[in-house]
Amino acid sequence: MPIRSLRLVSVCTLSLLALPTLSYAQATTLTAPPQGAAPAAPASPSAATAAPTTATQPPPGDSFDLNSVLVSEGSGLSSDEVAKLALARSYQVESAQAVAESARWDAKTQWVNFLPVLTVFGRYTRLSDVDNEVDFGFPLPAGTEIPDFTQPPNNYSTGAGLTIPVSDVFLRIWPAYAGSRTLAEARKIQVESTQADVELRAREAFYSYARAVAFRAVSEQAFKQAEAQSKQIKLFVNAGTVAPVDLMQATARLEGARASLARAEGNVAVARTAVATVTGLKTTEIAAIAEPVATLPQGPTRDSEALVNRALQERAELRALRKVAGASDKIETAEKNAAWPQLLLEGNALYANPNPRYIPPVKEFNYSWDVSATLSWSPNQAVTGYARGKRAGADLAKARADILALQDAVRIEVVQAYEDYKAADSAARASESALAAAEEAYRVRLVMYGVGAGVAVDLLEADFQLTQARLQHISAVLDARTALARLDRAAVLSP
Repeated sequence: MPIRSLRLVSVCTLSLLALPTLSYAQATTLTAPPQGAAPAAPASPSAATAAPTTATQPPPGDSFDLNSVLVSEGSGLSSDEVAKLALARSYQVESAQAVAESARWDAKTQWVNFLPVLTVFGRYTRLSDVDNEVDFGFPLPAGTEIPDFTQPPNNYSTGAGLTIPVSDVFLRIWPAYAGSRTLAEARKIQVESTQADVELRAREAFYSYARAVAFRAVSEQAFKQAEAQSKQIKLFVNAGTVAPVDLMQATARLEGARASLARAEGNVAVARTAVATVTGLKTTEIAAIAEPVATLPQGPTRDSEALVNRALQERAELRALRKVAGASDKIETAEKNAAWPQLLLEGNALYANPNPRYIPPVKEFNYSWDVSATLSWSPNQAVTGYARGKRAGADLAKARADILALQDAVRIEVVQAYEDYKAADSAARASESALAAAEEAYRVRLVMYGVGAGVAVDLLEADFQLTQARLQHISAVLDARTALARLDRAAVLSP
């Protein structure tokens, strides 16, 4: 190519780069020269743009809006919707609810102990023949009737008994009932903790799916660009203006993009299956995304210390452990009080034939009743109560130690989640600048190559850097969204 043509190409290139208002199609169209002939340099930017297009050019880097590609208005799934569906079908939540229901019925069982013990019975007894005639040892006066003390062989009785554990109501039953009720409240709070874990896992699965879909979209765009570049370079090779090695490099880039797209498709299938498993939906029902996953979310407005204080007050695990400690304290009191004597009030009613209260026995139904107060003490029960009290005391000490350990773990978890979010947010904002730079570099390399002032290696490298910048940017944004979801779980940001 003559020196004058080279200078003219340089002037045209600089002119094109200095005109930001030119459209991409106007800036990059060119006519392939005949076989073996050198491409004619455009006399001016207007002359270059007037040439007919002979190849489909890849779109400029800044014309690809990932968010518009991913988000479907009015349909699709969001992280909130996935979390809601996951809660509705979670077996972990169902199991936790069953445990809470069992604890609630345990408390109701303890409440029954407040009621007096009522016993109703009916009995038939067959006695062996026994002669209970009285022998006075001397003859009785004539006409004296001797009572017959022989029990009839057939005995029928029915009656009822009522026992009131007066001392146990205050010493054992009340603290045991309060402890079981507090434990039931703890199990109910643990359901909230399980629900929060399920929601977090669901959101992580959704963002993994969004990441896979975004990577596939970027891979598709990279494949389109590589395909267009390969066609463009092939025109130059056929015209004899560039070496065949450029086409070999472009072809290798195209095949690499094809392989990346295949891997991205596989990752989407795996991530879609994970979301389907979590939500209970069919894989065919999971496609569109309704959340703007390519934009940064709004972060917390409070500092880490405020978030730690909120977590220490609101975390379900801590609230449940505090309830468990309170329950252990009451159960310890109930067990230790077993060493005290028991005061019982009892009442019985009997309707029997014969009634043993009547002497001599009469073959007819008669009614009788009795009332008693009993004060009893058992050394065995005292020793057993002491041992059980010690065991409950150990459970209380464990619960208190677990609270302190969990507080330390929560403090570290919240600070870690907060710093992870800050780092992810900072990385995402930095990736925006890197993406803008990569898009501009690709646009410039594309324009330069289109007018013959660039080389294929530079264009392919710029294309590769642009794809990497897109992947890094969406990955950083999704890292920020995932980190915010974990911070929400750790610090209980959502009500």
